[in-house]
Amino acid sequence: MFTDIVDYSKMVQSNQVSTLKLVEEHNNIINTIKDHHGGIIKFTGDGYLIEFDSSTSAVKAAISMQYELS
Repeated sequence: MFTDIVDYSKMVQSNQVSTLKLVEEHNNIINTIKDHHGGIIKFTGDGYLIEFDSSTSAVKAAISMQYELS
């Protein structure tokens, strides 16, 4: 799975402080990743490349992340 903050570059240009707070919130998904048996392969600044032990775990994690970040 790859996560990404939509329009990150544009958001940084318009309001860097607010965007950095959003990145901090995005980083809170680390526990969700672990709870669903995932591991972070790479962090890109506004996204993660994540590996899960099954596609079902990835989908369940994605749903949980969407609820957490909405």
